[in-house]
Amino acid sequence: MMTDIFIGFLYIFHIKEKNSELLNWMLHNKLKID
Repeated sequence: MMTDIFIGFLYIFHIKEKNSELLNWMLHNKLKID
Protein backbone atom coordinates (compact mmCIF):
# COMPACT_ATOMS: atom_id res chain seq x y z
CA MET A 1 0.00 0.00 0.00
CA MET A 2 2.71 2.43 1.01
CA THR A 3 4.61 1.63 -2.19
CA ASP A 4 1.54 2.45 -4.31
CA ILE A 5 1.24 5.90 -2.75
CA PHE A 6 4.99 6.45 -3.07
CA ILE A 7 5.01 5.51 -6.76
CA GLY A 8 1.89 7.59 -7.38
CA PHE A 9 3.56 10.60 -5.76
CA LEU A 10 6.71 10.10 -7.81
CA TYR A 11 4.64 9.74 -10.98
CA ILE A 12 2.79 13.03 -10.36
CA PHE A 13 6.02 14.78 -9.38
CA HIS A 14 7.70 13.29 -12.46
CA ILE A 15 5.16 15.04 -14.69
CA LYS A 16 5.83 18.38 -12.98
CA GLU A 17 9.60 18.03 -12.90
CA LYS A 18 11.29 17.64 -16.27
CA ASN A 19 14.67 16.98 -14.67
CA SER A 20 13.61 13.78 -12.93
CA GLU A 21 16.75 11.66 -13.12
CA LEU A 22 16.87 11.55 -9.33
CA LEU A 23 13.20 10.59 -9.13
CA ASN A 24 13.73 7.84 -11.71
CA TRP A 25 16.64 6.51 -9.64
CA MET A 26 14.54 6.64 -6.48
CA LEU A 27 11.68 4.84 -8.24
CA HIS A 28 13.92 2.05 -9.52
CA ASN A 29 15.64 1.81 -6.15
CA LYS A 30 12.27 1.55 -4.37
CA LEU A 31 11.11 -1.15 -6.77
CA LYS A 32 14.31 -3.11 -6.14
CA ILE A 33 13.80 -2.90 -2.38
CA ASP A 34 10.22 -4.11 -2.68
